[in-house]
Amino acid sequence: MAAHLPAPGRFTQALAGCGAWTVSEPPADHPRVARLVLERYEASARGTAAVQAARLAC
Repeated sequence: MAAHLPAPGRFTQALAGCGAWTVSEPPADHPRVARLVLERYEASARGTAAVQAARLAC
């Protein structure tokens, strides 16, 4: 069974403590994941500003 727990916390600690054979580290602590989230947020913010500017121009 595989669980996808993206960030460290209560559930990853519980899974690690329940006797699971192997538990991987959560990916959210990895710099590449943080960079991807930031890039997508910034792209979304730029897109939102562009849409708002276009609406105001009409």
